[in-house]
Amino acid sequence: MRPDSDILFWRRVIAPQNVHAAPATGLRGEPCCSWASLWKAVASLGLPGAKRLQKATDGARGSQVSPGLEPAAAALYRRFEEIQQSFDGLLQVPHSSFGSYFQASAALGKGGFGTVFCAEPTEKALREIPSVRGRTRFAVKRVNLPKRDADIEMIGRSFLMVSVSRQLEFLESMRTQQSADSNMIRNYVQLLEVPNTMYIVMDMLEGPTMRDWIIAQEHLAGEGVCSGLARQMLTALHFLHRVAGALHRDVKPENFGFASPVHSKSPLPQLKLFDLGLVWVLPAVVTEATASELLPLRVCGTTQWIAPETWMGTSGPPSDLWGVGLIVHILVFWCMPFDLLTCPDGAAARLALQRNTLNFATQHSSRQASEGSRRFIASLLHKDPRQRSTSNVALADPWLCGSGDMPTCSEQSACVLPERSLTEEVEWMFWHSLVHASAQGQIIGAATSA
Repeated sequence: MRPDSDILFWRRVIAPQNVHAAPATGLRGEPCCSWASLWKAVASLGLPGAKRLQKATDGARGSQVSPGLEPAAAALYRRFEEIQQSFDGLLQVPHSSFGSYFQASAALGKGGFGTVFCAEPTEKALREIPSVRGRTRFAVKRVNLPKRDADIEMIGRSFLMVSVSRQLEFLESMRTQQSADSNMIRNYVQLLEVPNTMYIVMDMLEGPTMRDWIIAQEHLAGEGVCSGLARQMLTALHFLHRVAGALHRDVKPENFGFASPVHSKSPLPQLKLFDLGLVWVLPAVVTEATASELLPLRVCGTTQWIAPETWMGTSGPPSDLWGVGLIVHILVFWCMPFDLLTCPDGAAARLALQRNTLNFATQHSSRQASEGSRRFIASLLHKDPRQRSTSNVALADPWLCGSGDMPTCSEQSACVLPERSLTEEVEWMFWHSLVHASAQGQIIGAATSA
């Protein structure tokens, strides 16, 4: 098989666009006899992680630990069992025993792979899990352990493509104080409730998401506020790329939240990046030398926020920074570039990126944005990912240099938003396409049921 055919095989078969079903056909439409034969074909290609995946699934098929599971799902289960021997952040507990460790209360949200709720630790948790001591409330994500290969969460797929030591390095990094200080949501412990459920215990965000905060604004935020938020978003991604060694793959306002409630005339709380369901763990942490490299990965994310190269089947650190560029454009100009807001689906979004250019002169905004803000936004929205700023370069941009302390949320420009922004109609207009996309399954890469 030629190298270009190898990549095509990887994209069409190993990473099918429909994540809800195992691939049924090969490159030319011939039936694939089984996942077992598929993994053997993968290993024969010599692609990164392929032989490791073949070995893992072979071991899973020979094990009686998780009967009834398809090969990759069984391999993931065995991986969890293996890492818990040397990782105190994963605790295997008996079936239906989560309630003895945490008392669940209000539901916080529901996604493609699980539900999130608020929980308080019990005396048993405080006694047996040192990492949760000193805190009274947590957010907990409940995830059903997959039985079918097609139901594996994206982050789980990436775990099977890296070594155990690399997975442990990633998991450990997400539990550190450095992650919390770097605007990431911090994980504390994962409870593996055999045989069906995993509970991920993490920081509780008490404030609104960035999406809700944007909608609530009656004036354009001052550029000091915009640059301060931009710096925090970049800091989170810089940590995820350079320390944890992973790609987020779904950077958008809904996946940033404030650590505490927002109060008028008070400094904005710390902003945090969350929702790691579509994260892809890399074989090695990103360096400045590799910060513009792309990997052959399936299309993933939410349609209006997907970078041009991702639509072409490749993604990397620049693809996450594209999302920051779009968010900052919204904060500064109160609109999305490239006419992306008008795109009802992925095909329209991809076409808009191909046809339209970034043109600040056409933006319908009452703000006279500074040259520094325009330059910064443009550096993150280069269609060519090789020309896009890296996180190192972006964090050193002069526009961000004066945003060390967050201004108060009452710091606003003199520009009042157009009158329509104060009505429910604007909220509908601004977020309609994202809500519609979600309802139509356009958050690509997520399952439709928990």
